[in-house]
Amino acid sequence: MYYYGANRPCRRPFHMPEGQEYDVEVIDTWNMTITPAGRHSGEFTIDMPSRPYMAVRLVKVK
Repeated sequence: MYYYGANRPCRRPFHMPEGQEYDVEVIDTWNMTITPAGRHSGEFTIDMPSRPYMAVRLVKVK
């Protein structure tokens, strides 16, 4: 889980191990919503809504 607090990133790059997949979700902690952002591996970028109090959750796929 990556939490950005008052920061407002418009996108976030990730560098995860090649060959290991992750289900990615963008969490709006203020509005209490979770938006799926796909399944990714290796290097990828997640678009963010440029609002404060956002988080990104990566769940390893077995």
